Amino acid sequence: VLLYGGDAFAWYNLGVLLKRQGRLAESSEAWRMAADADPTDPRALTALGLQLQELGWLSDAAEHYRRALERDPSYL
Repeated sequence: VLLYGGDAFAWYNLGVLLKRQGRLAESSEAWRMAADADPTDPRALTALGLQLQELGWLSDAAEHYRRALERDPSYL
């Protein structure tokens, strides 16, 4: 991420790795960076939505899913 700070894919992958380590706040931040780095890619917002859904924060999860679908209406 230090070498490719503007690369959404690098931030997205960091978020995945952090989530696997149970570092949820940090994974959320990485996915937010990914979402900001590429405003057309729905993956990071979907990942945020999934994590929020797992935590039981359903209205927040739905908002991230909605934003992901605004970026790509045919995504998943």
